Amino acid sequence: MRFRPHENATSMKIRISLDIVPTSTDGSLFVDSAILRVIRPHMDWVNGSIVETAVSTGARSFNWGTSYGQSLVADILEDGASGIKGYVYEPYLTAVSSPSVLLSSYASGYNLAESYAAANTMTSWMGVVVGDPKMSPYADIVHDIRIIDVRVTDNLTVNSNCKIEIAIENIGPGIGVGNLKILDKLGSVVLTNHSMVLPTGSENGSRQIIEVEINTSREGWNNLVIRWEATSVLNPERNIDNNQFDLTIWANSPPVIEDIFCDSTQYSRGDRFVCSLEATDDSGVVNATIAWRITSGNNSG
Repeated sequence: MRFRPHENATSMKIRISLDIVPTSTDGSLFVDSAILRVIRPHMDWVNGSIVETAVSTGARSFNWGTSYGQSLVADILEDGASGIKGYVYEPYLTAVSSPSVLLSSYASGYNLAESYAAANTMTSWMGVVVGDPKMSPYADIVHDIRIIDVRVTDNLTVNSNCKIEIAIENIGPGIGVGNLKILDKLGSVVLTNHSMVLPTGSENGSRQIIEVEINTSREGWNNLVIRWEATSVLNPERNIDNNQFDLTIWANSPPVIEDIFCDSTQYSRGDRFVCSLEATDDSGVVNATIAWRITSGNNSG
């Protein structure tokens, strides 16, 4: 039975009433010695503590004077816990929260409601969750990376380095630790893997423009994915919908020189001459270099 003595009480008396039938005229009455122990919860709870129980009917009542011997979740709440899950009838162990899911989710920044929901395979099966559903004492370790925009600063040419500027920011309360990757969707080829740390969203440096280089061997349209991936279990991330940016970019193939023309087939030392060439390219030929080469037959060309 739950009871609360006065806060200044130093001792107390418990009286037990014996109902003796008044018509009895013979016999004896024996009262054996009894030992009563006052059990008072005395755990050291910190703010945000949560509890799971495996008691069949621990949440059957929250009233004073509740009878029946099984412990009550109300006692644990009164002792200082901030959240708890109990049951109004036999739940069986399959309805009890999985500790590995409940505690790891809660410690990773998920709130009370999300943690209990993730740890339970049964919905509304005799279970009662008591506590603030939005309580999340570990929320300050969670970061939230958002890729704002991506800009290509150079023309991308096959087998040549090209610079890309990526605007990225951390809008979460925790430090962001992870990798900024650029992948080719065709084959999931990693073109760039840039490790970085972003300060919390309220600090300077939480928004940056990162310049990275990529190199591709596939000409034509390249479908790229710029993605942030958290790598530290101590700095988790929950919202990953804004971690990705899709980019379609044209990879230019090298120019092809198809023909060359000169105003003569033979020149003497000191002569002036004019040569021209025909070349094709995806985006246009900027310049070309013509040079002499001495062949093994002592002919110039």
